[in-house]
Amino acid sequence: TEDHDRGAAAGSLAAPYGDGRTAAQSRAIIGWQRDGLAGALHGGGEKRKLRVDFIAVHWYRSADPAAFESWLKDLHRKYRRPVWVTEFNGWKVSEREHERFVKGAVRALERLSFVERYAYFTWKPGQPGSLFNADGTLSKVGEIYRRAK
Repeated sequence: TEDHDRGAAAGSLAAPYGDGRTAAQSRAIIGWQRDGLAGALHGGGEKRKLRVDFIAVHWYRSADPAAFESWLKDLHRKYRRPVWVTEFNGWKVSEREHERFVKGAVRALERLSFVERYAYFTWKPGQPGSLFNADGTLSKVGEIYRRAK
């Protein structure tokens, strides 16, 4: 396409992972993403002029920063591409668990050289895990995220 000709980066399909869907729905989504990447990267993508410069992912599986980091490393090993975490959140856990997750997750994201971009998925202001309090000021999670770099 024209954007490819101008050197724009092309990302993979991004699928939500562990965001409250049923196990069967999550497996189907993961399979869809995996099969699409396999076709583009290993199964004739060159013939069809498909290009995947980075792997785009979402994370909602848990509020465990170590599991998040391990999953990212596995993706990078498997696809040998930079990773863009286009959305991440510990999902439906307490505020304190969100604080711990954001602190650990951002540390890992900053440390992993293959992670080129990341963005936290925030809830509505005032809800646990939101970057903002109901009055629009930064929440504790928001402060942790802001200071994390």
